[in-house]
Amino acid sequence: MTTFKSSGIRSDSNIFKKEINIKPAGIATPLSINEGDDGILKLNKSAEKQFKDNFRNMILTNKGERLGRYDYGCDLRRLVTEISNIDSFESQVMDNIDAAVRQYMPMIELDSFSSRYNNDTEDELKNITVTILYKIPILGIDNQRIDITLYVV
Repeated sequence: MTTFKSSGIRSDSNIFKKEINIKPAGIATPLSINEGDDGILKLNKSAEKQFKDNFRNMILTNKGERLGRYDYGCDLRRLVTEISNIDSFESQVMDNIDAAVRQYMPMIELDSFSSRYNNDTEDELKNITVTILYKIPILGIDNQRIDITLYVV
């Protein structure tokens, strides 16, 4: 005769009353002090937020800025300083972003790209807003948008 006395855990067991601690996905940037009990710095709790954070950091990084990875980044600030000498600024920006994504974040699929030159008033600095639409199929995330503002020198 077979007994099922030790074949599982009862539903009223204390194991089901334990608090579940979510492991952080990474450190949130810009760096800021955490107010809670989770450590010194604020952390991203989801993979989605961490991917967005890493993508933004990669776009804003110029080549040569990351220690140990001299070719990491999109080099957009260099392009903005040479905007008057570049015939196809938009296509060069998109090529730089596409190359960096393929090399360092291949899990991201770029959907579309647009840029808007802001030359409204004499009082404020001239800037270009770059808008990128993308998705992360591995996480089932669609229709993501990132806006980057670059100031023209």
